[in-house]
Amino acid sequence: VLCDHCKIPVKKYLADLQRHGRNNELPELDRRTFDALLSYPEDVTDVVYVANPSGCSKCRQGYTGRTVVAETIVPTIDFMSFVAKEELRGARECWIRDGGVSMREHAVEKMVKGKLDPREMEIQQVGRLVDVTKERWLELVSKGLVA
Repeated sequence: VLCDHCKIPVKKYLADLQRHGRNNELPELDRRTFDALLSYPEDVTDVVYVANPSGCSKCRQGYTGRTVVAETIVPTIDFMSFVAKEELRGARECWIRDGGVSMREHAVEKMVKGKLDPREMEIQQVGRLVDVTKERWLELVSKGLVA
């Protein structure tokens, strides 16, 4: 969980890198993550933060604790019928249609709430930020599942 006292807005972080000519110092993973993030609607990037590596008196290197990123499945009869027939694609589509949120999407939700550094998604193997499409993002927003 990012420290509320010293977390850095991602736009400021990227602007500071550019201003100091340090864009090329970003690891490839970070560059991919930030490129994907910048393809999201601007109001999303306005609420995304990165950890302050220096931290403050209230945290440890920009973090105050841990959080769970998970997906849960409440099995319905439709879902279970797909599973019984070993139709995993159909089961997943049914789960999503019924409001299922993937682990990656749950991480994105926490990211836009200012609790998760977007770089942590890839480091912790939650999934690539770029894999949450704009269309899926707008669908999640319309259902009220993310901010």
